[in-house]
Amino acid sequence: MLAFLVYERHVDSDRAVFPRSLRQNPRFTTAALFGLVSALGVFALTFLVSNYVQSVAGQPAFWAGAVLAPASIASVVTAPIAGRRVDSGRARRVLQIGFGASAAGTALCALIAVTDTSWLWFLATTTVFGIGNGYLISPLTTVGMSFLRTEDFSPASSLLNVLRQTGPVVGGAVVGLLVQVLAVTPTASDPLGLSGTVVAAVLIFPLALFTIGFVVYSLAPRRFIDARD
Repeated sequence: MLAFLVYERHVDSDRAVFPRSLRQNPRFTTAALFGLVSALGVFALTFLVSNYVQSVAGQPAFWAGAVLAPASIASVVTAPIAGRRVDSGRARRVLQIGFGASAAGTALCALIAVTDTSWLWFLATTTVFGIGNGYLISPLTTVGMSFLRTEDFSPASSLLNVLRQTGPVVGGAVVGLLVQVLAVTPTASDPLGLSGTVVAAVLIFPLALFTIGFVVYSLAPRRFIDARD
C-alpha cells in the first residue's frame, strides 16, 4: 500500500489510478473515506450480531440470519427515498439521517448485548441500522461525484467501488483483532469466546466512526455537501 501511494504521487497524473485532481478534492476524498466507513460498519454489525445470536443466545443459524434481514429490507426501501431527497438539494439532512440512524442502530445493538436483553429485539434495532445504511450508500456516492470533471468520472467511480470492497476487509481485520483481545476463553460451542460485553465493546468502534461522520456532515459548509449539478 505504501509503495502504491508513493508511486501515485510521482506518476504522470494521466496514468495515475488515483488522479491528483481527485486527491486534491476534499468533497470526493471525504465521501470516499466515509463510504469505506459505512461498509466497515455494516460488516462489523452483521458479523457481531449474527455470532452473538448463535454463540451467546444459543439460537440456530437460521435466526442469526433472520434478525439481519430487516436491515437489508429497510435499506432497499429507503435508498430511493434518500436519492430523491439528495436530488432535491437536501443532501445534508439525508446524510445526517444516515449517520444518525446507523449510529443509533449500532448503539441499540450494543445495549441489547451488554444488558442480555432478548435477542428478538435485534429485529427492531437492525431495522434502524438498515434505514441508516439506505441513507448513506448512494447519497455519499452522489455527493462525492458531484462537480467532478468528465475525465474524472471513471477513476472516481472505480475508487468508490474499491473502497466499499475494502471496508469489509479492514472491518474483518479490526473486528477480529478486537475480539481476540477482549474475548473470554473459547469453548467448543463458542470458538470465538464471545460474550455480551465483548460484542458491545467492539461495536463501540463502528459507533464512533458513524458519530464522526454525523459531526463532519453536520458542520461542513454547504458547498462541501450540495449535490446538485
